[in-house]
Amino acid sequence: MTNHYYITGSSSGIGKALALELLADANNVVHGISRSETISHERYRHTTVDFAWQEAVLNFSFEQHPDDTKRIVLVNNAGTLGDMGYLGELKDEDIAASLNVNLVTPAILTNKFLRQFTGHPAEKVIINITSGAATSAYDGWSVYCTSKAGIDMLSRVAHAERLQRSDAKTHILAVAPGVVDTAMQTQIRSSTEEQFSRVAKFHELKKNQQLYNATDVARQLADLIANPASATDVVSRISL
Repeated sequence: MTNHYYITGSSSGIGKALALELLADANNVVHGISRSETISHERYRHTTVDFAWQEAVLNFSFEQHPDDTKRIVLVNNAGTLGDMGYLGELKDEDIAASLNVNLVTPAILTNKFLRQFTGHPAEKVIINITSGAATSAYDGWSVYCTSKAGIDMLSRVAHAERLQRSDAKTHILAVAPGVVDTAMQTQIRSSTEEQFSRVAKFHELKKNQQLYNATDVARQLADLIANPASATDVVSRISL
């Protein structure tokens, strides 16, 4: 029986690491959705989408899967910090693009996923990648913090709605992976104190080798997807 995994932002970072982790199982097919294709594998299928543009997301469609499919999974992983800076100093178009990537796209894809697969006999899992920034007011990160707070609430409401419909075959979780050594961390360290007053903290995390490895995080996510009932709350955090 085959499992199908849809992963946004599959070209790098956590998304790519998770795709490679899942492809190690011959029963898994991974559908990567991102701006570029960086994985070559017989069970990897790629769709090029720029999530900054709503029209591209609106035109996306999930594939049809036969009734003997064991598990269908959506991992809303793609995210952007956008331009760091204080409100009043940001470009309006950057705010719109960042919210499209971080919040609008996951909401639309979750809606499409549930519309298409509710009633399908396979187990369904939606993992929304969130952040500690959802509950912390980091100066210079207004759009990112806002979008991740929205992801947490989107996940909680979607979960509550599944309970209301007695849909025991669909699991919806928001997972904060912690501070992972990705391109986003490089971007944070390149900022100035005027853009982000706590930038020195992130330099220290890198210097002291306190950043999580994307592959280790991917393994934890794969375990959670395989056993979503193990999560203690709809919104949780990976701890390595």
